[in-house]
Amino acid sequence: MLGQSLQGEGPITFVLLHFLGGSHRTWAPTVPYLDRHYPCVTLDTPGFGDAVDVEGYSVAQMADYFDERIRALKIRRCILVGHSMTGKVAMCLAARQPDYLSALVLVAPSPPGPQPMSEADRDRQRAYDASRKQAEPFVDEASHVRLPDALREFAIADAQHVDLDAWRAWVDHGSTEDWSEQLPEMPYPVLLVCGADDQQVPGAQEQQRLTLRHFPQHRVAVIESAGHLMPLQTPQALARHMLGFADELKAQLKGDCPMDLGIRNRVALITGASGGIGLATARLLNEEGVKLVLTDLDQQALDDACKAFSRKPMALACDMTDQAAVDALVRNVEAEVGGIDIVVHTAGVTGAKGDPLALSDDDYLEAWHTDFFSAVRIARTTLPAMRRRGWGRFVCITSENAVQPYWEEAVYNVAKAALAAFIKNLSYKEAASGVLCNTVSPAFIETGMTDGMMKQRAEERGESIEDAVKSFLKEERPGIVQQRRGQPEEVAAAIALLVSERASFINGSNLRVDGGSVQSVQN
Repeated sequence: MLGQSLQGEGPITFVLLHFLGGSHRTWAPTVPYLDRHYPCVTLDTPGFGDAVDVEGYSVAQMADYFDERIRALKIRRCILVGHSMTGKVAMCLAARQPDYLSALVLVAPSPPGPQPMSEADRDRQRAYDASRKQAEPFVDEASHVRLPDALREFAIADAQHVDLDAWRAWVDHGSTEDWSEQLPEMPYPVLLVCGADDQQVPGAQEQQRLTLRHFPQHRVAVIESAGHLMPLQTPQALARHMLGFADELKAQLKGDCPMDLGIRNRVALITGASGGIGLATARLLNEEGVKLVLTDLDQQALDDACKAFSRKPMALACDMTDQAAVDALVRNVEAEVGGIDIVVHTAGVTGAKGDPLALSDDDYLEAWHTDFFSAVRIARTTLPAMRRRGWGRFVCITSENAVQPYWEEAVYNVAKAALAAFIKNLSYKEAASGVLCNTVSPAFIETGMTDGMMKQRAEERGESIEDAVKSFLKEERPGIVQQRRGQPEEVAAAIALLVSERASFINGSNLRVDGGSVQSVQN
């Protein structure tokens, strides 16, 4: 059977193609992040992987092969993902404008024209014999940073399991074919993903000149500290860019979003928006046509986050512990895009940990000012205008800790409990003016915050991060019977409901998105 893997559910399918020397297994680390949201099909290229006995090695012949496979699978709508060698093939296939193609993701693609390469490098590739002695440096050089042992081993195995005729056909012919003048300007949205440390293909700036001139609707994402093998080396970061791109595409497709949340053209201010739950919420509200304003401490992080949006949000850094800075932020937003209708306040810190009586006043005050008072400050500045306009949504992220405190996290517990009480208090009067106030309390979501927790736990226990997650779930969060961390997108879905017209009778409530971590009936 030819190499293919079909997983996930949804209106758009990712069809994933691999690099020279790879196989469908190249995408194994990335697919688990993607197929929670979209179906994924991974295909082998003629001469590689399970298609090692399939012939037809020119760019056009490989495009024929993939077209045949996609049609045989009866895929109605797909995002074609080409990596390295197959990026060029994907562009050739896109030029035919097949009826199933909706968009392209080009991961470190070979350009449409001859791939820039010295004759010495071409001779070295031509002399490749698929031995382990040559496969090891091939994989290591492409990775930039050595892959984890298990991934490195199957990448080496893939690099050995090749038809050398197919390999040399690419080196001598496929990589030198010039399609740059044959490819027309194409209507497809394109996401180009480059590794900042990729030495195998042209970088982002050069790719814009060589590749993206054929695609007016394009965006570029650069993954820091990544080499050429991003599906293996940085799967989560790569998947994050791909999911953001697919989510926006889905929102544009008729018939795929039957539940209108009724908030198109509303203005939403999202704090803590450069990553995690804040960024996931921004992506989801963007699908609904909301005008976004993103804020966080680091302007550069915000600017980087905005690169994933086709309609660039307004992005302003702000220190939420400073009332004057919050006031200035809101004035700037009102001057640029109009009154704020929706506030989603996700900014927060875990703060110091330890014996509650040994923690200092400053430890408590840090969490108090960031986790509690920041919400008071943004409410002071935004709710009066919402009242005057007769409509508003104010949602804050609390935590399971607000109702199920953990001994060593006292500063976080009390700040989040106070926040929950404050929002409940606001809800008593604000609803009379059409302003609804609610909270969402997540537990153990896969964000930078829990990444740091698990890294520390792994170091203290001398185990891998994966094992640290497993042991934490077993020992510290037995109520999460699904035995996994939640995803930011799962919390974002709850937030999107609460800020919508659909939630017009939900006020003063706490919506738990905790996988069952809180083992009680009350919120």
